[in-house]
This record gives sequence, structure tokens and C-alpha cells, in this order.
Amino acid sequence: MSYSISEFLAKKHYFRYSFTPMSLPLKKAREIVYLILYTLDLHREGLMELEKLLRAELKISKKQYLDAFDRAIKIEENLPSIDVNIERISTAYPFDRIQTVEKNLIRLGVYEILFDADIPPKVAITEAIRLAKKFGTSASSQFVNAILDNIYKESIGQPIDSEEITLSSQVLESEESSREG
Repeated sequence: MSYSISEFLAKKHYFRYSFTPMSLPLKKAREIVYLILYTLDLHREGLMELEKLLRAELKISKKQYLDAFDRAIKIEENLPSIDVNIERISTAYPFDRIQTVEKNLIRLGVYEILFDADIPPKVAITEAIRLAKKFGTSASSQFVNAILDNIYKESIGQPIDSEEITLSSQVLESEESSREG
């Protein structure tokens, strides 16, 4: 069977996920999106330096960076809805106390779970946990997992596990306290 180019692209035979350039592995693309979200959250003026740094360090093209940037902007456009979901689920740990690393990993995961039908929710959760281990701590990854898992459960009509959220929040709080003291 032969396809026209538009049919071929529409059936996603060419790109595994629509935002990922063929030459950029999905894990790397997701990491770049996270780094852009983190920078947008902390220091918007740093985006030019971030582009230069990422392109040099990760050996990516301008197009690959711009694809990731476009993805980050789509996530940012949905932040009101994403943040409301996080606040509703994170009852044991107030949203305004969530550190920038965890907050942006959760935002990325929530976007992929609720707004991106191309990415299976379990993949979104697993990848957010992987990134939390890379950029955060084991307590971060546990908290990110609890929040995303419960947002996913709620999205498919399952009851949320308040105990899981409370326990992961306590572990995160304990870790933060030990770093401060």
C-alpha cells in the first residue's frame, strides 16, 4: 500500500510523536521541553542563553530547539488548567510550596496525560519520574509519581489515593527540612 506524504505523516509512521523531530529521541526532546519550562518559570530573560547552551551541550539543531520550545509554549498556554489540577490533587502539600523542579515536571506530565492523546499516560508518568530522579531527588520522584498517578486515576474515573499523596508529601517535606537544617 502506498501513501501520499500527507497521509504518511497523518498516520504517524514518520514521527513517533508529533512534536518530536525524527532525529531527536523522545526522551531527549522531553528533557529539553522540561528545561525550557523550568527557565520560563524562573527567568524568562534567560531563554536566549538557554538556547545557546542546549544547542551546544546537547548537540541539537535550531529546529529541534524550536520544536521543543513550541511544545513548552503549548504547555504554558494550558497552565491555568494544569495548575488547577495539580492544586486539587496536592491537598497535603500546597501548590505554592512545590519547588520549581517538581512543579515543572508535574506540569509536563499533566499536559501529556490530559492534553496529548499521542502519549500514553503511563509513559508520561514514567518519564516524569525519570526526569525527577535526574533533576531532583528520590523524594521528588515519589511526589511527582503520586500527583501524576492520581491525576491520571481521576481522569479515568478512578478514586484518588489521598494516603499516597500525603505520604509522598511528608517524605518531600522531611527531605526539605533536613536540607534546611
